[in-house]
Amino acid sequence: MEYRSSEVKAGFFVCLSFVVMVVFVFFLGNVQDSFDEKRQLKIIFNFTGGLDIGAPVRYAGLDVGRVKDIQLMEADPTGRDRVAVVTEVNPKIHLRQNSTAMIKTAGLMGGLYIEIRPGTSKAKELASGETLLGQDSFEFDQVGDIMENFVAQIQRFTDLSETLIVESKHTLKMVQHSLVNVDHLVEDNTVWLKKNLKNMAKVSAELAHLMDKDKGEIRKVIHNVRDITNRTNKLLTEKEQNIHTIIEQTQNLTREVELLMADNRPGVTSFVRHVETDARKISGKAQSVMANLDSTLQQTNGILLENRRNMLEVVKNLKETTAHIKSFSADIERNPWKLVRKSDERSAPENQWQPVYSGNDPIRMRRLDKSSYEE
Repeated sequence: MEYRSSEVKAGFFVCLSFVVMVVFVFFLGNVQDSFDEKRQLKIIFNFTGGLDIGAPVRYAGLDVGRVKDIQLMEADPTGRDRVAVVTEVNPKIHLRQNSTAMIKTAGLMGGLYIEIRPGTSKAKELASGETLLGQDSFEFDQVGDIMENFVAQIQRFTDLSETLIVESKHTLKMVQHSLVNVDHLVEDNTVWLKKNLKNMAKVSAELAHLMDKDKGEIRKVIHNVRDITNRTNKLLTEKEQNIHTIIEQTQNLTREVELLMADNRPGVTSFVRHVETDARKISGKAQSVMANLDSTLQQTNGILLENRRNMLEVVKNLKETTAHIKSFSADIERNPWKLVRKSDERSAPENQWQPVYSGNDPIRMRRLDKSSYEE
């Protein structure tokens, strides 16, 4: 079978076109990536936002892989569900433990992809099979919530501003009224205020003159105070060790007292209880004694009221007796011989003498020894 040259050329052109198309699809469709070695990376997200399988994975803005699978994981300790995005990335990239992954949108209307930002060089590289925690992507629904909260806050701020404006107006009116009252008060007391200002100026001048006059003494006082302060500081510095020793001894004594009180607490408690019981008994007896004393005082008061007249007569008789005794003592001082002589009057009873006064001259008395011999 013979072929024409045109048919051979046409067949050759078709074959060449097919090879070119395969090569073109191979390069444009990244078919070669399917033959390259891939590294599996699992990224944990709380929310994927509609990410699909096959979405690109970019590292520092470069396409390095695709999303292979999306799995729902078990809830975390806080009870929140999480999503595991299984990706296949180029093993040549250096993923580190502090690398961050985030779901982003390619433009306003583009598809979703995963953006991985490189970590620092000091961080350790991510081991095989180790997961990477992703950051939650921004949701447009949150914009509405934020705007709603923002509008609510603006409304609250507006209401608060209106309230403040009303209150400010009222406050300004009150301040204006107060200023008017102060103005009237100042006008009414202008003379008094001028006098007070003159007195204050005079007192200030006198005080300044006194300060200038006694400046040397004031400096001496300040110098003395400073000297005393320096001496006190020096004394405290020199005796610091003794002060610390005294403080330590006081602390030790306090501890010993606490230990002693702890050891003798039952006895002290018993003693306090006995004291309280005895105090109650003594208080009861004291109340009884006070009641008896009150009754006795009332009885004594009654007796004194009943015998008041008799007591007055007794006091009167005592006064008279005292007067007689004073007069008798005065007479004996003047005429001591009356103690050893008797009166010559026969009318006086036997074995008894009586002083009889006639003015200041006593009656002549005879001696007891002579009268006895004569009888």
